Amino acid sequence: MKFIFAFFMEQKPEVKDLPFYCGRSGLVVVGNPHKDVYRVRVPSKFEEVFRDRNETLHAQLVERLKDPDELAPATAEEQGLLKEGRLQQLKSRLYLSLLFGDFPYIEAMGYYDFRKVLEARGIFGIVRRSNERDASEKEIRVTRIFFANSTYVNLDDVNRIVLPSQYKRKAGIEDRVVFVANNDRMEIWNPKKLEQALLEAQS
Repeated sequence: MKFIFAFFMEQKPEVKDLPFYCGRSGLVVVGNPHKDVYRVRVPSKFEEVFRDRNETLHAQLVERLKDPDELAPATAEEQGLLKEGRLQQLKSRLYLSLLFGDFPYIEAMGYYDFRKVLEARGIFGIVRRSNERDASEKEIRVTRIFFANSTYVNLDDVNRIVLPSQYKRKAGIEDRVVFVANNDRMEIWNPKKLEQALLEAQS
């Protein structure tokens, strides 16, 4: 049975002028300097879009968090970082999600884009109700699937990220990957699986 765990986000007018990811990269080497540690360098054209988007969205979030009537208040982590003057460290954070199906791959989104997904899908509200023991079993299942298939990594000073070993294994990634653009997110693919997926989509 085919199961796809996908995120859908309503594009809002305020982000219409943000740069978006476009195209795909060449083959990128998956480094393995230590046991179970796999590093991948984000291609420059993707890294530039990532930085530009996060600069703009970071500024928007800071302004929103100043509004007492804000409908999506700061998370506990954001409150702590804001208080300590370290909110900007979220700009280097990438959320990775496993997407399953005939051709599994890894989806990568900047923190602020991922936050918009949480808002659009009502995850913030479910988490608050869950903390208050007021969430339904169905809602708890939604958040369980959502967070069980997501994790975050940080882009380092030379634009590398660490791929968790279980993500690498489940996405069928070996010693090379290809980055594929998908509007507000990047996709990380096994090159052979990507070609198979594209051929199937065209048939």
